[in-house]
Amino acid sequence: MGDPTTYARGVLDALREDGETIYLSPAARCRRLETDGYVVLESGCEIQDGSRLRNCIVMPGADVSGHHENEIVGPDYMMFLSESDVQPSLHAIEKKRVSMSDAFFARHFGVHTADARVWSDAVLIGLGGSDRRYFRVKHDDRTAVLMECRPEDPDFERHMAYTGFLAHHGVPVPALFSADSPNKRALFEDLGDTSLYAYLKLPHDAASVEGIYRAVLRSLVTLHATATQHVHECLLLKTRIFDYDYLRWETTYFLDRFVTSLRKHAIANRPAIDAELHRLAQFVDVQPRRIIHRDFQCQNIMIHAGVPRFIDYQGARMAPPAYDIASVLWDPYYRLDDGVRERLLAYYVGEMKNDAFTAFDEAAFTPSVIACRLQRHMQALGAYGFLTEVKGKTHFLKHVPEALRLLKAEAAEARQEYPELARLVAAL
Repeated sequence: MGDPTTYARGVLDALREDGETIYLSPAARCRRLETDGYVVLESGCEIQDGSRLRNCIVMPGADVSGHHENEIVGPDYMMFLSESDVQPSLHAIEKKRVSMSDAFFARHFGVHTADARVWSDAVLIGLGGSDRRYFRVKHDDRTAVLMECRPEDPDFERHMAYTGFLAHHGVPVPALFSADSPNKRALFEDLGDTSLYAYLKLPHDAASVEGIYRAVLRSLVTLHATATQHVHECLLLKTRIFDYDYLRWETTYFLDRFVTSLRKHAIANRPAIDAELHRLAQFVDVQPRRIIHRDFQCQNIMIHAGVPRFIDYQGARMAPPAYDIASVLWDPYYRLDDGVRERLLAYYVGEMKNDAFTAFDEAAFTPSVIACRLQRHMQALGAYGFLTEVKGKTHFLKHVPEALRLLKAEAAEARQEYPELARLVAAL
């Protein structure tokens, strides 16, 4: 029923409802390929080595090679659609027209501001948990991403300041083309749609996965070492401290949003739990601080032209670097092999120690990792509870089992220091 556009939107609505941009059927035969946008590989299809797919649905029985974009590909047919057709329904509804002659767009797109006849479509992109909205704007052979924030967004000015500062010191963030503070909007470099999370959905050999994580950690060292050396240049960041109060907010968030609200689990001895979380926050709070991303998981790392780039960094703070390491190497969105994780952790420590301008204290860093893992996974589970119950984004529930598995392992490892917490987590 319907037509190719309504079919594509129905498929992509189901994909978006599950919080995904890629579907790979277990019965699809998939070799090495590059993807961008929404890609659905149905049962029985075959993708040849070196293929490139962007906004494509590959039907059962199709044998695909080469480059395909905005298409439904069958075993003996191809249906060519527009960019806005190969989007979920919500994204199609939210599509709007923007004037390229607006000075905000004109410089990047090379349009004369006096030419009021030039308009382009802006198509909604992204699946994240925030209230910001992102649109892809195309004109001729150029693209950019338009970010729109709520009028009361407290992070907009910080986002603008952080972007310039981090880019100046080699942290791989998107270039900022223009900013409109009164209207809380900004125009950024388009890094495509392939996050590390999406990249990991497709088949890659173990060496390639470890290699991309090493590249991520190299850039993380730039943030933790190089940028931190110059943090005095960005007062908004220098004064934003991840302190005891914020750490306790995270763990209270976990107890309230996840344990008692989402899981409906009664906490038998709340004072004892609070006393242990107080000690945990105190321990993390006294660790050496560097600039951290704070939400450094694979959905906030884009793979652009094979290179990792960082997004959603407006929450950056001065905090123990082990928090970022806990976020990316013990990520509920993707389970790394234990051996790979150990090698990557050793690689990060070696790179930090080799930085000539960084007084990296490995002896202090090592015990801080387990404490930051506890903090991070309690924060993540609290967020999943909030996003599910308050925001109605139920697709975050599928990440709860892995986050809880990680927290159970950490609480068991630290049970002598935090016995009440270990008992509580074991019962969840």
